[in-house]
Amino acid sequence: MNPQALPRDEVAAEAMQLLSLIPTPDEILVERVVTHRWAECDGTYDELVARRSQALAVLPSRQG
Repeated sequence: MNPQALPRDEVAAEAMQLLSLIPTPDEILVERVVTHRWAECDGTYDELVARRSQALAVLPSRQG
């Protein structure tokens, strides 16, 4: 299991809270994904992918 993964219950609760807003937002983005959403536009995409790749590489399931 990835310790950096978004907790499903927290994501669902935050998404439901966003969906209950009036007016409903054009996009439903939980707080922890906002940097991913805008990475290409703000020039941080390469750094984000490098960090994510490094984090995934050290998962026990990826160790030989």
